[in-house]
Amino acid sequence: MRLGTLCAALLAATALSGCQGSTPSSGGATGPWQPSLQATSWTHPYGVRIFPAQTSSGISFQFPVYTGPLPPAEKVPSLGYILTGAKGPLGAASIEVEIEILTTGTPVFQFQLEPSNTGTAPAAMRLLIQRSGDDLTQEFSRWWSTAGIELRSGVQSLVVSLEPVLWSSVFGKRGDQAPEQFAECLQNIERIGATFGGGLFYGHGVNVSGGTAEIVVRRYQINW
Repeated sequence: MRLGTLCAALLAATALSGCQGSTPSSGGATGPWQPSLQATSWTHPYGVRIFPAQTSSGISFQFPVYTGPLPPAEKVPSLGYILTGAKGPLGAASIEVEIEILTTGTPVFQFQLEPSNTGTAPAAMRLLIQRSGDDLTQEFSRWWSTAGIELRSGVQSLVVSLEPVLWSSVFGKRGDQAPEQFAECLQNIERIGATFGGGLFYGHGVNVSGGTAEIVVRRYQINW
């Protein structure tokens, strides 16, 4: 079962900063609905079970620790998809997220967890929207923001407009190259959240060695 995207390596290499490819926050936190910021509403639905925790700052997920060879001989635990339910169509201006990564030691964020991942784009988090009925085999049922946040200790934020050109399908096709399919996903959205990956894949997972790391989602906001 495929868990991520075969995104173009050039997109991955050029879109990594806290704000590249994004627009300033409009501050429009009102609107028809907002994603829940309760840990009980978020899941890590694919792969190893990783349960979120509620903290005073937001929702926390731990990156699994793995100290073996890369790529590993068999599948190993990693943090891949973190998702929560959508409450209606997404006819908004942008999505805004603020995260904090807390570390101990000097963790290395590892993404080369399978032989086919020969890319070198650094480990990052990207926003994800998922259409209802997605079975992980359909090209246009998941869309990733081409801009991402490189994983490192500290607080970072990202604002991504819902302009089709700023989103990528499972096989790396931009939304402006498949505008009807992108619009259908926004109209029939089921879940929203983020994924972790690096190299050639936006969502094939990240783990750490040399220390520990957790990510706290401090804000996940739709700007209407």
